[in-house]
Amino acid sequence: GTIFLPDADKNYVKVVKAMQKKGYRIAKTYAEDKNGNIILGKDGLPKMVDDIDIRFAENAVPSGYEDVQMRFEKNGHLYELLFLPGPNYAAIKNKEHALVFENFRKYEAAKITDDDGAKQIRCFKSFSNYFLKRRFRKSR
Repeated sequence: GTIFLPDADKNYVKVVKAMQKKGYRIAKTYAEDKNGNIILGKDGLPKMVDDIDIRFAENAVPSGYEDVQMRFEKNGHLYELLFLPGPNYAAIKNKEHALVFENFRKYEAAKITDDDGAKQIRCFKSFSNYFLKRRFRKSR
């Protein structure tokens, strides 16, 4: 499910506590390093951590998109929650993804980096990063 929550990077804790009171627990997942490699414990087995991904500020994805993702477990079933700062944030994120990043990925996949289209995409991507990180954040 998706929850629109002001200051999601701080307020998600309130939802976690409420879910725990209802018998849910945070699911576990493999710990990964910054390159996505699984971290092994001293016993040689994969290290397990809470399945919470907080992508805000310096941990935001390269586009500036921010969210909190987590998984809960209850009675053997997994439930995923996605916390966004607000419905307007979700709308701009979806437009940005469709208009910029899908096209940018096509250019990168075709190894086209120096034509006018690639330059325009990079320019718009830079503007989009600024918009999401500065202006839009204030209007959530």
